[in-house]
Amino acid sequence: MAVAKKPPEFVTKLRKALSEKLRAKGIESRVEFEPLKGTKLYRFAVYAPAFAKMWVSERQDLVWRIASSVLPGDEQFQVSVILTLAPEDLGEEPQDRYKARRRPARAGVRRGDRAYRPARTR
Repeated sequence: MAVAKKPPEFVTKLRKALSEKLRAKGIESRVEFEPLKGTKLYRFAVYAPAFAKMWVSERQDLVWRIASSVLPGDEQFQVSVILTLAPEDLGEEPQDRYKARRRPARAGVRRGDRAYRPARTR
């Protein structure tokens, strides 16, 4: 039976800081990590439904600001990537957002038909 190896201190420190500081901003999240085989690097993933309302650049800026506030430069270099994922990024259905519905097509009329003529605007 394999014994689970305890992660380095910076990993637990970053995981805790991401979770707590995001919660302080009103963002409930789940933070996971894994080591990259053959290296001393770690990969992090932060899952939060609130990320659905943010641009990816905003998410990344937020988590890396947190990381830089709790980790010194040499430990930051041991973080390979911090993924910021919303439920939609994982293929899950949005839970509290409006779902757009397609209007039913008119019977016998399709865009490819010659009889279909969109209204002209001038």
